[in-house]
Amino acid sequence: MQENILIRGNHVLVLLDDENQNDQIEYLKTNFWGDVRNDNLSSYKYIYLAGDVSKYNKNDTDATVFVILELSNNYTDTPFTVVTLGEVPLNMHGIGVYFRKFFCIDSIFNQVKQSHTFQNLTESNKTGNALRKGIYLTEVTPDHQFHLLRCSTNLTGPTENFRPVDTLIVDKVNSIVDMFFESQVTLNHVLAQIYENGPVKKAAIKSHSDKTKDMPRNGIMAFCTFYDGVGKGISDGFDLSYKGTSVLTRLHWKNKTTGETFDVPLYPNSLYMVPLSTNRLWIHEIRASILPPEYLPTRLGYVIRCSNTKAVWRDGQTFIGQTNEIPSVPLVPMTEEIIQQVRNLYYLENTTTDIITYPFINSSMNSGDYKCPIV
Repeated sequence: MQENILIRGNHVLVLLDDENQNDQIEYLKTNFWGDVRNDNLSSYKYIYLAGDVSKYNKNDTDATVFVILELSNNYTDTPFTVVTLGEVPLNMHGIGVYFRKFFCIDSIFNQVKQSHTFQNLTESNKTGNALRKGIYLTEVTPDHQFHLLRCSTNLTGPTENFRPVDTLIVDKVNSIVDMFFESQVTLNHVLAQIYENGPVKKAAIKSHSDKTKDMPRNGIMAFCTFYDGVGKGISDGFDLSYKGTSVLTRLHWKNKTTGETFDVPLYPNSLYMVPLSTNRLWIHEIRASILPPEYLPTRLGYVIRCSNTKAVWRDGQTFIGQTNEIPSVPLVPMTEEIIQQVRNLYYLENTTTDIITYPFINSSMNSGDYKCPIV
């Protein structure tokens, strides 16, 4: 199985009014995920329209057509899907697809927080671990079948089942995966973390690559971001600032080979999707605003990933299976030898561009994996 590949050739932005230019259109012309053109559209699967929609001839193509709400007119009698500017896909440095406001519900932070009991972190030396709590989420069946995804974030409590708000989030992201990735894959596992800023210290995480031992090679990662109570303070449609400086967090990326860097602004309700090749070639870190902590909102990082490690809780313990196999091997305590082996592989995944192949390990550093998942 090969790493997944991002697709850019299926999307086109069509500007129907050449004379109607503004800052938003100029931004899209530079950053749109795909081509920008007005003719020869027959090869495209997804068309985004801006301008007077009555000028567009749908007979030219069988593509799915989207109308950008804020930039369009004369579309009410058309069969096209209306999207906001925040739902228009953007190209972030060629390694990921970005939506500035993919989710249109402003209460997601509170819905997620109220749906789950967030847990303390253990066994972590990442910056700010005392300022964040987290939880692993996945579908848990009535007979306690679920998926494991063991990484360097280790929690004290068990995996919890998806609640309605989680299903809403995950299903919405899964609904667009095929539009942007060559290989079909399903996102099925969430690490949700609430980043509380202290009176002096800001919540952040040092540079790292996510750990892939429970992920399929063609897996992807989806970074969703929600904030507590910032909806009414958005200054330009997406960002939130204090005296001209953004109060929001950034996802900072650094190329392991060249040292090249760039930032993805983590706007409220935003989504950033990358293949595992991006995770392998780049490290990423959570960087808070430069403003003092008292000006910063509380953030919920909601990272959705793909797990191919099936698990089941029965007879008072967790059983797991090798890749996509029926869980039949008991999860046993870590030995010092296995701990060192895993940490060495984690180090390689953080520092090299190699594809790391993990052996089958029926142990976990996450104490919550040894507990009965919550249905």
